[in-house]
Amino acid sequence: MISKNNRPEQADPAADMTDALQAGSLRLDQVQAAQALRGHAEKIALENATLSLENLNALSPEEIRKTLYELRVHQIELEMQNEELHQAHAEMDVVRARYFDLYDMAPVGYFIISKMGLILEANLTAATLLGLARSAMIKRPISRFILKEDQDIYYLHRKQLFETDEPQDWDMRMVKKDRTVFWAHLKSTVALNAEGEPVCRIVVSDITKSKRVDMLLRESEQNFRTLADSGRALIWTSGTDKLCYYFNRVWLEFTGRKLEQEMGNGWAEGVHPDDLQRCLDIYFGAFDRREKFSMEYRMLRYDGEYRWILDDGCPRYDSRGEFIGYIGHCLDISERKHDEEENAKLEVQLRHAQKMESIGFLAGGIAHDLNNILFPISGLSEMLLDDIPPGNPEYKSIEQIYKSAQRGSDLVKQILTFSRQSKPQKLPIKIQSILKEVLKLVRSAIPMNIEITSHIKPDCGIVSADPTQVHQIAMNLITNAYHAVERNGGAIDIELKETGPPDETSEYPIRLLAGGYACITVSDTGTGIDKTLIDKIFDPYFTTKELGKGTGLGLSVVYGIVKEHGGDIQVYSEVGKGTAFHVYLPLLKGANDMKSAAVTREYPTGRERILLVDDEEPIARMEQIMLERLGYQVTARTSSPDALAAFKANPGHFDLVISDRGMSNMTGEQLARELILIKPEIPIIICTGFSDENDVHRAKAMGIKGFLMKPVATGDLATMVRKVLDDKEKDHAERSATGGTAHER
Repeated sequence: MISKNNRPEQADPAADMTDALQAGSLRLDQVQAAQALRGHAEKIALENATLSLENLNALSPEEIRKTLYELRVHQIELEMQNEELHQAHAEMDVVRARYFDLYDMAPVGYFIISKMGLILEANLTAATLLGLARSAMIKRPISRFILKEDQDIYYLHRKQLFETDEPQDWDMRMVKKDRTVFWAHLKSTVALNAEGEPVCRIVVSDITKSKRVDMLLRESEQNFRTLADSGRALIWTSGTDKLCYYFNRVWLEFTGRKLEQEMGNGWAEGVHPDDLQRCLDIYFGAFDRREKFSMEYRMLRYDGEYRWILDDGCPRYDSRGEFIGYIGHCLDISERKHDEEENAKLEVQLRHAQKMESIGFLAGGIAHDLNNILFPISGLSEMLLDDIPPGNPEYKSIEQIYKSAQRGSDLVKQILTFSRQSKPQKLPIKIQSILKEVLKLVRSAIPMNIEITSHIKPDCGIVSADPTQVHQIAMNLITNAYHAVERNGGAIDIELKETGPPDETSEYPIRLLAGGYACITVSDTGTGIDKTLIDKIFDPYFTTKELGKGTGLGLSVVYGIVKEHGGDIQVYSEVGKGTAFHVYLPLLKGANDMKSAAVTREYPTGRERILLVDDEEPIARMEQIMLERLGYQVTARTSSPDALAAFKANPGHFDLVISDRGMSNMTGEQLARELILIKPEIPIIICTGFSDENDVHRAKAMGIKGFLMKPVATGDLATMVRKVLDDKEKDHAERSATGGTAHER
């Protein structure tokens, strides 16, 4: 709405008419003065007429001549004054006409109203506004042309006008002859008429259009506020002084504050202290340059939580192109920021996984080479132990060589497990030796100011487990304990004992089947774990360690291994005192009756003909010796093409083929495929340094009967060869019994 104080200035026709009347009055005064002068002269002339006639004869001719001259001059003067009088009358007529033109043709309506409210006079514009002839308005109350609902406004201002003599100014609705309603703006003053009575002079302007514009502006503003309040965005506006004076309902609901609290710079109180200065610098800088801006910062929500906000602002201009401030809208992007953080973590994890994959690939290659080195050492030393009686002075030395080769082989298996190129295999094992090996390893890596103690019971029974994974359980738990005591020092204790299921009434109970368990306990005197985090510590990638101290995978890996072995893990912790992890692995039933595998070396033998293929000559030679000592007839080749040529030359000469997997020119699988095409029933064994489950399934699908992991022990080789050959004979017997119909086993 356009207020009366802000109404645009209009030309005042009344002032123009006043100027014209003043000019006319001046001419009228001059005429009236001349007329008065002539009347006074005629009076004097009449009074002196007798005297003049009596003395006329006494005058001399010269005096008469002068008198006549004076009379002539006075006559001319009177004629001139008369002309001026006529001219003044003409000018007054022009002024009067001009006055009435200005009065009637003024852009606003003029009314003269009596104290009782009757219309005494009105100009043509006033009549046009009401749609009436002027004569139809005279002596009629002006209230008849005012909308009934607004008449009280008129009476109030009329009363105040006559009581205070102060000009009145107001808006109200008036009614035309055809009952059309229009908005009018009225200005009124008090004046005296010719009789000296007070009358009211009113100037009336039609403001219907401005009122309509004002209504549209209000509707537009209401629509803006409705739109601003119905969305999800937090909207604000500021003026040219950089202070904010509007915040929508969504903003106020988000902050939980009142509009008065946010006005000006109050909104800044909710911005996170770490973000405030940066936020203000961006806002003020963009404001001074009249540029758009976009910024992210944290703002306090009504519930006390800081939320990430994306704030986009742009300058505002009015219809004349003048800058009037800024408008901005904000969105809560906390979820997006969380997703970005998670994506960043995933990227780190992906890079870590890629790095581990590269390391694993390298480790697999190293393990393959180590296998080729260890194989001859392990195999030859094992054969020497078979040839030399235990009482021989050299027996102990050769036995130590064999044990070292076996330890090297175990190390290779750990590397392969790390690189995921070897499938974990559960074996009957005693955990004592694994823990002792782990203790030797960690003692050299952990600083001496951290005390490491162990209580490993030698009578703890045997479990069915993968040695490498048990090694990993111990390493991960000890590493975790080390990080807990690393900063302030402390102690780590490793314990192994045989026990039953733990008490289910403990603070952190676990459920295990009845029976015996090997319990590995790793405890520390470190910082401890808050009770609220106990349920999360086994989640993948969850960690409380500082950046660079862990990936959050250690305990989750331990948990997965333990569960896979049919056990469980229990944790006790107290902040400031330390933590203890108890790993329960089920004991192998009947383990106490098991005999040591090293007591007797009796291997299955045979006399079949074997084609042996390995591109490492020392390995091929050693495997040939092993097989020949077992009674087999061996043809050895150190390249795949040579082996294929020998087989093609006489396929019936061979009962079995043993081939290395990773050979140049032609891999073991490629060689096997060619051999099976020549002789489908030929059994084939593949020796490899590493393999996964997919490799095994794929190889069996193409007809390969067995796999041996390098370095191959004599017992494993003897058992596998005998099994494959026996299966071949069994299949042959079954096919003969069914009339030669082959079937898959």
